[in-house]
Amino acid sequence: MRYIVILFGLVIFACVGFDAQGQMIEGNYPFQIVDSLVFEEGLELLQIKVDTKPKNFISTIEARLRNGLEIKELDKKYFRKRIKEVHSATNKRDFVAGISNYSTDTIFIPIQDGSLISIIEAKDTEGVWKPIQYWPISGCGNSYYSECILPNQTLLFTVKKNFGSIQTSMRLRLHGTNTIFVSKEYVGTISLDMFKLKENVVQDYRHILCDKFFFLESPRFGNFYREADIEIEIIEETD
Repeated sequence: MRYIVILFGLVIFACVGFDAQGQMIEGNYPFQIVDSLVFEEGLELLQIKVDTKPKNFISTIEARLRNGLEIKELDKKYFRKRIKEVHSATNKRDFVAGISNYSTDTIFIPIQDGSLISIIEAKDTEGVWKPIQYWPISGCGNSYYSECILPNQTLLFTVKKNFGSIQTSMRLRLHGTNTIFVSKEYVGTISLDMFKLKENVVQDYRHILCDKFFFLESPRFGNFYREADIEIEIIEETD
């Protein structure tokens, strides 16, 4: 279930119920950008730190909600409630993941409704990788933009790994620009029912004009970042 908030011209959301157990759940990955290189340089862009728990993690969604408290006309009680819910949900997860930019170029990552487009896969009882999360595709064009990871910056997000009583291997799938990043494996717990998608789940997402889901099998999104076209008129001065 998603709450949609439009703040400072951007669509942001915060999910509730993404720690539900016993069924497949939607992906929901608020993030932050930090001005340091958190992960080691390597061949794989998407990296995980399963031994590092979140500590006072403040996502871009939470930061924008905090900014909302400064606007006199807005409902302060609502924003305080949402800030508490978002902060609690992201900080009680199990570890951090993300991308550190060691290059001299900017890395662009597509964002939908304030979240990274990402899901978790797990191995079933036969050792086959299957999704335990789904991604609802928004039909609203305002839902999308691309986040910039500048050189020497890191994009961070928090990940939950324990959902049930059955131990298995897991991995993350993260949508990049025209590509899908896949993380290294890690160990977590699931319920077998998490491999099943709830019937008629699309009805829960009519408010974002969603009529389909996908599991990041292949890329669907490119670069939403567009620099404004600037026209410069040169006027020649004459004596």
